[in-house]
Amino acid sequence: MKISKKKLKPISKEDREKYLQEFVQPIDYTKVEARGIFINIDQDIIQYFKDLAGPDGKGYQKLMLMALRHYKENGLKPKLSWDK
Repeated sequence: MKISKKKLKPISKEDREKYLQEFVQPIDYTKVEARGIFINIDQDIIQYFKDLAGPDGKGYQKLMLMALRHYKENGLKPKLSWDK
């Protein structure tokens, strides 16, 4: 599998607010059955979500979950190419 590892650019506070307003919708987590998993994530991806979360980085895991939920609920699929 070939996945691009482009360096992610930091986002501005205005872009962060726009993203949160556009994509973040309240979820009643009392009705969602969550399960903990172990996953390896590249450091630049983690930093991207920590930057989205704000100066202290709190809440970055919820933002990652919301991004995944956005993909699922909108029927989006990542673009991947498989090498032979």
